[in-house]
Amino acid sequence: FTLRMRDIQMNYQRGGAVALATEARLKLARYLVMTRKRREANELLNEIYDLVHEQSLATKVSVIGALAELYGELGFRRKYAYYMREM
Repeated sequence: FTLRMRDIQMNYQRGGAVALATEARLKLARYLVMTRKRREANELLNEIYDLVHEQSLATKVSVIGALAELYGELGFRRKYAYYMREM
């Protein structure tokens, strides 16, 4: 599942569909959080944050809010607080 999602993300990003690539990555990150794969989820969430700078302000706010929520579910309190301040 995760390999297939990575392929989908790369195809979206190569095609210039950064918003779709970000959404696909968020879905994969949610899956990784649910399955308690903390390290992989953290790496993916960092990639998402790097991509969000290329998007509109409204998209940035919603994505950063989702990042904060996912870090909260993972129990990463400092990263949760950081992203809450970013919003």
